[in-house]
Amino acid sequence: MMLAGDDFKGDCLVRKGTALPDAFIGLDGAYDIDHCCIPDFLYAEASPEKWATLNPLTYVDRQPIRKGVEFHLIVGDEAQELIDMSRAFYEALKTAGYESTLLELSNTLHMDFLGPREEWMQVILETLAR
Repeated sequence: MMLAGDDFKGDCLVRKGTALPDAFIGLDGAYDIDHCCIPDFLYAEASPEKWATLNPLTYVDRQPIRKGVEFHLIVGDEAQELIDMSRAFYEALKTAGYESTLLELSNTLHMDFLGPREEWMQVILETLAR
């Protein structure tokens, strides 16, 4: 939605302006979902082109870019696949011209992001303040 929200159609309750967010905070995200997250049995249910519509990397190079949008990616250091995807997404965003930050947290597992909300809100606020 951050990169191509205008491409998606359907009922919307927004009467004026836009419903597109101004900032994105990704917590330990699997951004290149084509290559990690879709089981083979499910992947066969749709074409690769359909699955690509769910992959944010599909939309990074879209022009013109959305001006004033910020991306803040936070990733733990315990899952190399997620680290690699976060780094690749961060680099793709920067190359495309988006304001982006990447914070890699040491000693943090993927499931740690399900911890107490107050703790993660503090991490997010500190990340945004940088």
